[in-house]
Amino acid sequence: MMIRPLNLLLLTALGVALIGCLRGDDFTAGVRALEAEQWSDADAALRSAVGAAGAKASPELLFDRALAALHVGSGREAEIAAERATVRGGDRFGELTEFLFGNSSYARCERSEARADLPEAEPFAYDVAILQAEKARIAWQTAAVRRGDWPAARRNVERALLKLEQLRRKKQEKVDEQKKKEKPDPPKNDPPEPEVEEEEVEQPALEPSLQELSPDQVQRLLEKLALKEREKRAMRQAERRERTSAGTRDW
Repeated sequence: MMIRPLNLLLLTALGVALIGCLRGDDFTAGVRALEAEQWSDADAALRSAVGAAGAKASPELLFDRALAALHVGSGREAEIAAERATVRGGDRFGELTEFLFGNSSYARCERSEARADLPEAEPFAYDVAILQAEKARIAWQTAAVRRGDWPAARRNVERALLKLEQLRRKKQEKVDEQKKKEKPDPPKNDPPEPEVEEEEVEQPALEPSLQELSPDQVQRLLEKLALKEREKRAMRQAERRERTSAGTRDW
């Protein structure tokens, strides 16, 4: 699908004006179809006319064939036909061919841009569209320079520059989007654990110290300790006597 802002109708008018002296049923039908913007019919008729003319095909016929091919999306065929027209027709077709090259490259640019816009496309997919937009800019700029001043070509150069800016911005946006997806999410802060009230632990009652005992209680406690100490000494003495007597027995 071709783009009207690229002045394809202007190219068509220029091409048709060049072939007034030519005759032929297919050629005539092709020219009429171009004028009526019936691109498929024009492409079929002019392709047939070029085939019938063979090596004798005029540059005018070849260039109109290029215009028809461009309108139906056959960019490569359009470029080949335009180059042949320039070879046979000389400089008078040079600027028209450059203009057509710009149109063809821009059409490729937009198709590549549509593919790069797909969600699954990588950012570098825009590089293809950027390259084609740059080729279109150069071609239109060359056409403008060769004619001296061509307002239509200059406007298209501006369109190409705007497209280049747009494509680079789109590419950067997709790069930033990918980086955002690849960046790990910051760790989520765990909610604070609820504070648990510490249960009061009943402390065991401390044994009363000596200072808390009455004098009589202290006296009785000391007597008990002394009694226990005497019992321990008595038991140790009995054990020693038992060991001594066992060592002196005669078996």
